[in-house]
Amino acid sequence: MNEELKFEVMEIDENSRKKKKTSFFQKAKNLDLKTVFFLIFLYILQGIPVGTSGAIPLILTTKKIAYSHQGIYSLTRWPFSVRILWAPIIDRFFIKKIGRRKTWIFFCQFTSGILFLCTASPIDAALNMPKANIEDDIFILTAVFGALVFLSASNDITLDAWSIDLLSEKNAGLQSLCNSIGMSIGLFVGGGGFLILEAVESSNRIRDLFSISHKSYGIISIKYFFYIMGAGLTVTSILILKLKSEQKSQAKLETDQEKILLKRNAQFSTKFSILDTYKLIWRIFFIKPVGIWIILLITHRFAFSIESSFSIKLVEKGVARENLSLIGSILTPVLIWLPIVLIDLINRSNPLNLFRIFFILKMTSIALFAMFMLFLDKFQNKDQSLSLLFYIFLGLWKLIDNFFSSATSISLGCFNAKISDRLVSGIYMTFLSFWPNLGANISRTSILFLLDLVKVEKCEKKTNLNNELNDTLNEHKTSNYGLKCDVLYEPVYLIIALVFLYAIIWLLISRKYFRKIQNLPKSDWEFKLD
Repeated sequence: MNEELKFEVMEIDENSRKKKKTSFFQKAKNLDLKTVFFLIFLYILQGIPVGTSGAIPLILTTKKIAYSHQGIYSLTRWPFSVRILWAPIIDRFFIKKIGRRKTWIFFCQFTSGILFLCTASPIDAALNMPKANIEDDIFILTAVFGALVFLSASNDITLDAWSIDLLSEKNAGLQSLCNSIGMSIGLFVGGGGFLILEAVESSNRIRDLFSISHKSYGIISIKYFFYIMGAGLTVTSILILKLKSEQKSQAKLETDQEKILLKRNAQFSTKFSILDTYKLIWRIFFIKPVGIWIILLITHRFAFSIESSFSIKLVEKGVARENLSLIGSILTPVLIWLPIVLIDLINRSNPLNLFRIFFILKMTSIALFAMFMLFLDKFQNKDQSLSLLFYIFLGLWKLIDNFFSSATSISLGCFNAKISDRLVSGIYMTFLSFWPNLGANISRTSILFLLDLVKVEKCEKKTNLNNELNDTLNEHKTSNYGLKCDVLYEPVYLIIALVFLYAIIWLLISRKYFRKIQNLPKSDWEFKLD
């Protein structure tokens, strides 16, 4: 009897081991890695123009451009906030032969490539001008990079919807993972990678690795970087147009529900006009929990607003912009894998509970940066240069801060993907992602103008106006012609204190609303067609 029992136990153990093995490979197969990697690639292409536009403020800072002009340039980020205004046009108008999603993916990426190619020389010339000329051209720079971000934002509308179409319902949460990984790589290639190769000092370090003599210029200029990115985007957009199919084939549809959804999408596409789509957006407002969720999505971003000035402040304190980019390049491989860790954690937990935890940790990270900046002189060498210890601490802080940033955005993205009605996935996902972006850009632009408003300066007349160029090389700021001004105190610390107080109040007030929202069934979020 005992031997029979032992045999049965051994048989059960063997079967469980087989199940574990098959479940591992089945899990990998169920994730549809081919689709995941394809979506990550598309998000990389989308992130490159955004990364390039994000690198420009660091270049402007080295030219001693005023915060108010930085505030004007920050308007380039606004297309991601207001894309809901033209999302129905993208959702409704397309070339049937190409496909509902591919039409706009091709148009946005191809046009971005052409814009890179056409503006390469003018932008290169504008950014190499003296400070006064750049400030005169700030609206032109804002228009060009605003157009690039506009195309990326339009691409994001379609790509978010296409990712929901291509991924099965059980893998819908992976959309946020693809977005986070792809955009991280794209932002680095277009931003940090570009700054490293453009700067003379970092370029010479790279030349040393290959025993190449030092040069007085970077490995790549702004103009040639634009040419490379323009050519790359145009070629890849054409390849995607020719080689990638719009939808899953009927054979690959995994469930009857997906087949029904495909038919409903086809009926929805033909039944609704552009006006009906705008009416649809209006009706989404009246889905019961949406109003509360919108307020939470907008207001939480104000707690992170001061971060928009951190890189600018570091460059002002003497940190070379290429060194910031170099730290970013070192951290990028780690940051790419962080979302993979996070998505597994979030899938096993409640996304909104994790969001609140990471929100607190993110605010703690911001407070740590304030302390870091306050004691910056402790990290200076005798020649006033910043020590290696400073860069180690800065790298660790950026790693921790980026982890918490990714965690908060992925938590919200997973929750949005789960509650989105797949019948109107493009509009619904764009609608939900619109609000945190709106809050981020309102706070980002406002904070830069506020820093200019609350700073206190002591200004004196210059004794020799011919020394203006020498003054700009010092830590003085030129407010008006013929004056040199010293900032008497750093307004950033006061604003961090106010933002931290706001975050505490927000956490206390929002607690009951998060509890209510996370317990609602998905049916409460669904759009009801008449």
